[in-house]
Amino acid sequence: MDTEIITSEFERAFNAEVTSISLCDDDLYVVFGTRRNTTSWDKTPHMFVNAKVIDGRAVFANTQYNVVLPDAHSVTDYGCFVRIVDGALHYSPMNADGSDSDEWGEITDPADEEFLNQVNELFGTSFQMSDF
Repeated sequence: MDTEIITSEFERAFNAEVTSISLCDDDLYVVFGTRRNTTSWDKTPHMFVNAKVIDGRAVFANTQYNVVLPDAHSVTDYGCFVRIVDGALHYSPMNADGSDSDEWGEITDPADEEFLNQVNELFGTSFQMSDF
């Protein structure tokens, strides 16, 4: 229900389409979107917003425009895609056709050390289980 409210109000308020919405904390969402009707100089019309639903209405904060979403890499052994956003590791489940589900969430409890080893190899990072 919250995601429907956020999506509807996001699209109306920002003249943008939601490309991804993720629950990050109890009731705080991160919404990625693409602006509509962009000008020729606005070739990367991505944005992200923090959102909460309060009294049945979406409240948005920390809006950032022209965000270039970081590359996502597949971790096939674990059936997901991963990307790093602001130093935090995020994942999206892999669909049966091998694409990402477009629903991203922050990883707070990685599967195991081998998963992190694969992530570290993909991104040149040094995540460890003790980081989570």
